[in-house]
Amino acid sequence: MTLEQFHNGLRILLNLDLHDLVAFGVIDTGDLNAWRAFQASPWAWMIRAEDRRCRNLWTLMQTRMVR
Repeated sequence: MTLEQFHNGLRILLNLDLHDLVAFGVIDTGDLNAWRAFQASPWAWMIRAEDRRCRNLWTLMQTRMVR
């Protein structure tokens, strides 16, 4: 991974919306506590997330990455 790819991934994390996270199974519908925690620090949230949610978030991020 290059610096540019990593930097782009961080930018993607900052620009994800709740409806996207719900659609990809990252956050459950109506879980505003998880949404607030994600908004406060998406990278920390990802590190602490259970494996399934982390994989779902990675899948969502890949849909936004420039190839």
